[in-house]
Amino acid sequence: MEKYKIGIPNLFLCYEEGKIIKKFLEVLNFEVIVLKSEIIEYKKNICYQLNEFLANINSLKDMCNYIINIKFDSISTKERGCSNFFASYDLINNTYDNNVLNIVIDNKNMRTLYKELIKVFSRFNIDKKELKKAYFNARIKIAKERKKEIIDNNNIIYKEGKKILILGHSYNIADEKLLNRIKSKLNNNYNLILCDKFDREKVKLYSKNISIKTESKYIKESLGVIEMLKNNIDGIILISSDMCIFDNMLDEYIKKKYNIKYINLIIKNEFVNLEENLEVFYT
Repeated sequence: MEKYKIGIPNLFLCYEEGKIIKKFLEVLNFEVIVLKSEIIEYKKNICYQLNEFLANINSLKDMCNYIINIKFDSISTKERGCSNFFASYDLINNTYDNNVLNIVIDNKNMRTLYKELIKVFSRFNIDKKELKKAYFNARIKIAKERKKEIIDNNNIIYKEGKKILILGHSYNIADEKLLNRIKSKLNNNYNLILCDKFDREKVKLYSKNISIKTESKYIKESLGVIEMLKNNIDGIILISSDMCIFDNMLDEYIKKKYNIKYINLIIKNEFVNLEENLEVFYT
């Protein structure tokens, strides 16, 4: 079989489904292309993260035979999500003339990731048994990685020194360069705990005890993590997206409910003034 180059936008790798797809492709011996792209033309009417996404798919365009595109259609009518995130599916299809591998995940209508991968990659004349084996192999590997991430994150709670809870969308707190800058500016006196590296079912239990009128799963689970850890942390940093209504709502709720050192670190561009923003933790 010809070794095709398949690109995956960074945004999708912040989610379990994207990680499984990447591992699935590697098991099948595809060449997976993942890039960190520089924003050339900044569009002021959209957030920094969407600008970064557009730059990313533009960079992948001429480097791959195909590009992975994921659409999440299983969010209920009562669940509010980011319109920019949902728009990413159409952005990819409108950017590429062809060779887009569209994967639509809609568990409520039985369009699971497994079924979609079998359907989409059958076009490459790969035996169905081999596709099935690659999928479950990838899923097991990602589950093991996820379990280790949760254990490592939990262990930070019991370390000596002060602890800071990092809140934010997964694509914001996945920025290792920014996290390392935060650690450096805090002179390594603080340990960083990431909100998306906990057992989701445990977080849901704490979320249920919060009285707040919101249809955002992201806000509910973020507050659930705070409730779970509020007696074990010394501060909170929310890494938020510029123009994100959900981050704005979360910011307001934290300020009203919790008496703890807190800052809202708004990402408007890649040059964030950490010295000024982190001042509250220097005292």
